[in-house]
Amino acid sequence: MTAEPELKWTADLARSFAFIESGISEQPMLFVAYLVFSVFAGLLPAMSAVVSLLSQIVLLVIACNVARKSWSDAVDENTRSELTPSHGGAPLLSLVFLQILFYMALTLLFFVLIVPALWWAISSSLAIIFVSVEDIGAVEALKASHKLVSGRFWQVCRYLVPIGLAVLVPMYLIWGLMDVGFNMVLEQVGTFPIVVGGQAVKSLLKGVSYFAAQLLIVACLARLYVTLKGAKTGSAEQSVL
Repeated sequence: MTAEPELKWTADLARSFAFIESGISEQPMLFVAYLVFSVFAGLLPAMSAVVSLLSQIVLLVIACNVARKSWSDAVDENTRSELTPSHGGAPLLSLVFLQILFYMALTLLFFVLIVPALWWAISSSLAIIFVSVEDIGAVEALKASHKLVSGRFWQVCRYLVPIGLAVLVPMYLIWGLMDVGFNMVLEQVGTFPIVVGGQAVKSLLKGVSYFAAQLLIVACLARLYVTLKGAKTGSAEQSVL
C-alpha cells in the first residue's frame, strides 16, 4: 500500500517568503522592470495589453528562479547535484507557451463547466515546476503534471486550496480597498496630477501584491512537486495536512 504524501501547507507558505526575497535579490533589475511595467499598464490603457504581457514574462523568469530555490531547499544533496548542473537560464519559450496552453484550456473549460476548469487547474498546476526544474517542454510538462497528480487529486486540493485562499483573498481585498480609495480621491480632488499620481500608486501596489501572490504559490508548488515525487518512489511519509 502506497503511503500518502506529507504536505504541510502552512509551513511551506511561511518558508516561501525567504525564496522570494532571495530570488529578488539575485535579479533586482528584473524586479524593477516588473514594477515599471505594472505602473505603465495602469497609466497607459491603450498599451496595457502589451505592457502586461511584458510584465508577465518578467514574472515568469523570476518565478522560475524562485521555483528552483524552493525545490533545491526541499531535495537531498544527491538529487540536487544531479539536476542543478543542467539549470541554465529560465526556459522562457517553454514557460510562455505553457502559460498560453494553460489559460486557453482553463478558459474553454470554464465556459463549459466550473468543475472541469478546476480539475484542469489543479492537475496542471505542477507543469511550471517541471519546466523550471527539469527543463522540459510545455506539453510534456502538462502531461507530467497530470500524471503526478493522478490518484492524489483530493490530497493536492487539500494542500493548494488553503494556500490559494490565504494568498489570493487578501490580494483581492487589498485591490478592492485601493479602488474604493482611488474613487474617493477622484471625487474630492480631480486635478490631473492627483489622478495620474493616484493611478500610478494604485497600479504599483496591485503589481507588487500580484507579484508576491504568484511567487508564493510557485514556491509552494515546488515543495508539492518534491513531496509527490518522493511519494511516487516510496520515500514520503503518511498524512496530508
